Amino acid sequence: MSSARPYWPPITWALLTLGLYAIPGSDMPNNGFWDVLSLDKIGHVAVFGVFTCTCIVAFRKQGSTRGLQRHAIGWAVCICAVYGAALEWMQGLVFSERTSDWMDLLANLVGVAGGVLLFRVIYRKY
Repeated sequence: MSSARPYWPPITWALLTLGLYAIPGSDMPNNGFWDVLSLDKIGHVAVFGVFTCTCIVAFRKQGSTRGLQRHAIGWAVCICAVYGAALEWMQGLVFSERTSDWMDLLANLVGVAGGVLLFRVIYRKY
């Protein structure tokens, strides 16, 4: 197995997430239905949960760095939390018609924690 192969799922997911964050605000759904059910926050939790879980799996599968394998969860939590904060910051400064939101950042962090839980449920032996 190529040493870069385990990283493709989290890299792909990170780029997809970046693309979603970069969608101009005028192209986002704007109706009461989304706000009432808070689907936006659920989306943040889901996106960062999957991202964190795929990072942990990639770090466990890579074979070149034992420390990364051994501390995969800690590294994934740090990287995914920083990525979530950076995207929220960029949303307020870089992306068109978008604003940063502390509640979105909180949802990202809840998703990171959920990704750890998801990993532990799927891969019980770890």
